[in-house]
Amino acid sequence: MATPTEQIRELRTDFGILRERVETLTRDLRELGTERKADDNGIRTLQQQVALLSQKFDDHLKRVEEWDRRRWALYGLLIGAVLSFTANLVVAFVKK
Repeated sequence: MATPTEQIRELRTDFGILRERVETLTRDLRELGTERKADDNGIRTLQQQVALLSQKFDDHLKRVEEWDRRRWALYGLLIGAVLSFTANLVVAFVKK
């Protein structure tokens, strides 16, 4: 059987080991917290970039739709001009 002095020494040794483990765990948790903050900042940055790209894409779609609308208006004018020109040619040939 161990004497009380030996038991106290063992307890001190065990206590020292446990203290080192707690310090190591505390340090690891701090490092993980720092890494998590960095990851959170990275995620926020990516979310902002996605939002910006989404806005640019929406703007591009609006421009394409507007251009398409104007193009069809121009096609209508060109078809009208061709039909008018054709009708004038027919009238000119009929008068002769």
